[in-house]
Amino acid sequence: MSDIRSDEMMLTIFLRHDQSQTLDQFQAKLDTRNWWDNFPPDGVEIVSWYVVMGIGQIATLRLPPSRIQAVNVALEKYAWDVFRTEAYPTYDFAVVRERLARESRERRGAADSGSGSGGITGPADAEAVNSGAGGGSHPCRITGCISNSGSPGTACRHRRRRRSATRSKMRSAGAFTSLRTSSQS
Repeated sequence: MSDIRSDEMMLTIFLRHDQSQTLDQFQAKLDTRNWWDNFPPDGVEIVSWYVVMGIGQIATLRLPPSRIQAVNVALEKYAWDVFRTEAYPTYDFAVVRERLARESRERRGAADSGSGSGGITGPADAEAVNSGAGGGSHPCRITGCISNSGSPGTACRHRRRRRSATRSKMRSAGAFTSLRTSSQS
């Protein structure tokens, strides 16, 4: 996996605004701490820095693993009491995604010319999909499935099984309960 480098890492940091303070208050604190000159520390590159309304700022940094302690100390010294911080190791998925897509195409090519053991067919193999919001005339993409009647409002056994599994997971996570509770308020 040549798309993974070990000599550097990325770290995404959520700088959540303390909404009990006004903009002027927390800007004054950042100025007093010399935030803009002290963060990120030397040897750390800013990959991106965005403001996300309702959250605060999200910064992605690139650094050698040996600089992680310096980033942590800088956050503790200069960001705390202004932001609530969260840090997440990050990697650039675009390169990995391209590799995975290429490998998937290669596997599908081998399967299409191979034994025909019954995998998922691609969009080129499927009939046109009707997006009339009725949800019924989507062809099953499982090779060999004969249970899809194709009539509006029905789904083959594979799609019904997936929908049922998704609903069960959501129900066990309490998703439907919280929706009902918030709509009854």
